[in-house]
Amino acid sequence: MIQPSDIKQFIAKSESNNFCRQNQNPDNLLDIKSYLKKSYHTCLLIDHSTMDFLFAINERGYFKNNPDEIVRLGLNAALELIHPDDLPRQSQIFSDYLKIYNSIPMHERKSFTFCNEFRCRGKDDKYRWLLQSVNFISTNEKGAPTLSFSSYTDITAMKIGDCMNLYVGKYDSLGEYKIRNTCKYPLKNDLRMLSSKEIKILKMISEGMLSKHIAEKLNLSFHTINTHRRNMLKKTKCNTSSEMVNLARNCGVI
Repeated sequence: MIQPSDIKQFIAKSESNNFCRQNQNPDNLLDIKSYLKKSYHTCLLIDHSTMDFLFAINERGYFKNNPDEIVRLGLNAALELIHPDDLPRQSQIFSDYLKIYNSIPMHERKSFTFCNEFRCRGKDDKYRWLLQSVNFISTNEKGAPTLSFSSYTDITAMKIGDCMNLYVGKYDSLGEYKIRNTCKYPLKNDLRMLSSKEIKILKMISEGMLSKHIAEKLNLSFHTINTHRRNMLKKTKCNTSSEMVNLARNCGVI
C-alpha cells in the first residue's frame, strides 16, 4: 500500500510542490494519477487555493459521476451526492476539521490523517457508507493547506449505528493509527437517553466546571456527581467527557 509520505515525495519530485491551477503540468498530473492507481481505487486530489479537483479515481463506482465529471463539475456537484440526512452535519464536521487542524502545530499538520464517515450515492444509485481519509500534502507559509489527498473505503458492511464520526490521528513508526481527536455526529438530533438532571450536569461540564464545583452548585455529593458522569459516558457510548460534550453540542442540547 502506498503511504501518504510516498505521495508527498512523488509530488515533490514531479512538480516542485507547485499545484496552482495556472502552473499545472498535465503530464505530471497524469503520471501521479497512474502512480496512485496502483494502490487506490477511489481518491481525489484537491487544490485548496481554488477548491478545484485536480483529478479523481473512481474505479469501484463509489461516486455517481465518472472521474472526468467529478473534476469538471467540482465540489458543489460532489456535495449533491451526499445523503440528504447527512448534509446538515457536514458544516459542523468542516468546522471541527478547521478547529482541530489549527490546534496542531504547523510543522506537524502534514503528518496527520483526518478520517470521517458519510453516505454517498454511487453509480448504481444506491447510498453506501464511505470512510474518507484526508492527508494535507502541502501547506503555505502560514500553515494553511494548499493541497490535499483523499482516499475512500466502503465501510457499509461494518458500519454500526447511524452516527457520522470524525477521527484525527497519525501513524506511528509501526504503521499503527494513533487517534488524537474523536467527534461524533448522530443523525438523530436528540440525547433522550439522558435525564434532565444529567443534561444539567453536562451543561456545567461544558462550561469547564469540575465535579467538586458541580456538586456544590447542585447540593449533591462529589460521589453522586462522579456516578452520574460514569453513567452518562456509558449511555452516550463516549470515552471521555470532552467527547460527550461535543456530542451534545452537535445534537443541539447545549
